[in-house]
Amino acid sequence: MSLNVQNENNLLDKLFLKAEERPKYWNEYFEALMDSELVILVSQPISKDFSGEIPLLMISDNAGRQVIPLFTNKEHLKAIKGTFNAAEIKGIKLFKTLKNIPVVINPNTKMAKVLSPFEIKVITLEYLKKHEAM
Repeated sequence: MSLNVQNENNLLDKLFLKAEERPKYWNEYFEALMDSELVILVSQPISKDFSGEIPLLMISDNAGRQVIPLFTNKEHLKAIKGTFNAAEIKGIKLFKTLKNIPVVINPNTKMAKVLSPFEIKVITLEYLKKHEAM
């Protein structure tokens, strides 16, 4: 992971903690999440310039529902037991492809956050609306 990506994702951790204390900062966190390179689990290795359907791996949450785990840095990936293929993808690129499946950001860590399909859609649309207007 490049130094730039590490700095981006350290910022995400700081913004997460800030938003946990003061909810008005969630928008800033989600904006940074969309702009960042995120780590995902994939069923097969993919290249950086991969196009097409992303071969995402899902995990079961505590209630037995299928969720997509994503991580804001490779350190958080260590919270998942097992051996997996991982790939980096820009947050907005990932979120634009997600359909009707909840996401767990940084599962099994103190930085964990669950997003419902509705929340994913709203966050994505807000980000696109803001950036298309620029």
